[in-house]
Amino acid sequence: MLNITINYAQNKINLSKNTLNHHQKQYQGFFFKILKISARLSIKFVKFASQNLFKTLFMEKLLFSKDEDKCPYRAEFKPIENYSEVISDFEQMYESHGPESLFQISGIDEIVLIAETSALNFIIDDVFDPIEYYDDYSAKISEVKGILNKNNVSALGIEVISSMISEEDFSLDQLINKIALPDQTITIQISDLTYGNTEYTIDT
Repeated sequence: MLNITINYAQNKINLSKNTLNHHQKQYQGFFFKILKISARLSIKFVKFASQNLFKTLFMEKLLFSKDEDKCPYRAEFKPIENYSEVISDFEQMYESHGPESLFQISGIDEIVLIAETSALNFIIDDVFDPIEYYDDYSAKISEVKGILNKNNVSALGIEVISSMISEEDFSLDQLINKIALPDQTITIQISDLTYGNTEYTIDT
């Protein structure tokens, strides 16, 4: 009877050990899966951060505020899918005279964009200046595209800038037209300490 009891107890212990080992393997597998996912996310984040850091450090400053004083500009609209590429390009090419960014953006499907200026100047020393006259504008734009490409500007960013050069319009209104989905009426608000506040709409 004692031997039966001992054997029964030993079997229960062995069963408990097997169950514990099984759960340990399950938890270990789950833990390693979490580690792999975390590692992949970390690599993606580091890659994204390094790309933006590279842009910040090495992108030539080609955009400058056209306003004499800060004129905060606000627009709320639904953007195109890859609008953030253009925003990033403009942000990194903008010559800011303070710690502020060119843009502050909130929202996802419908965003609120606030800029520290309502109009920009696009200038490349010894290559392009909007006040100059060029006999062959298409050749000049091709030259500008080559410089933007070397400056790590995205393909979409180059397309937007080239279009704004052709239209001779680097206002924020025109930029919004390029990165907003069509068929929208967008309310624009500009705060100007000298001339007062302005509100109007643009159609995309």
